[in-house]
Amino acid sequence: MPATEIDKIITKYAKYNIGEFSQETIRIHVLFTKQLFKYLDKPIFEVTPEDINRWIEWLFINNYSKAGIRKRVWAILAFFNWCIIKKFLFDNPCADIPRFKSLNKKYLTERIE
Repeated sequence: MPATEIDKIITKYAKYNIGEFSQETIRIHVLFTKQLFKYLDKPIFEVTPEDINRWIEWLFINNYSKAGIRKRVWAILAFFNWCIIKKFLFDNPCADIPRFKSLNKKYLTERIE
């Protein structure tokens, strides 16, 4: 099966980070980023903050731990920041998503209602 555009971008991201992160960290970033795009099923340039919020909500609903969700948010934030540096995107769709202790169900409830 041919690689999709997002697969190619994720591969470039992984190669860029060799030497910056451990191989395990890179593997996890790739895994989490692919998980996001599998859930979204849309091109990278169409991803919105609302899409990111829906994905986070899905993670909570599917009983991912808060720590696991925080790691995923951190990974995709790093990925989207890299995409901006490399000019794949102009705006980071998860720039306004809380990163750590402030990422909780209350945050999601306020965003969804």
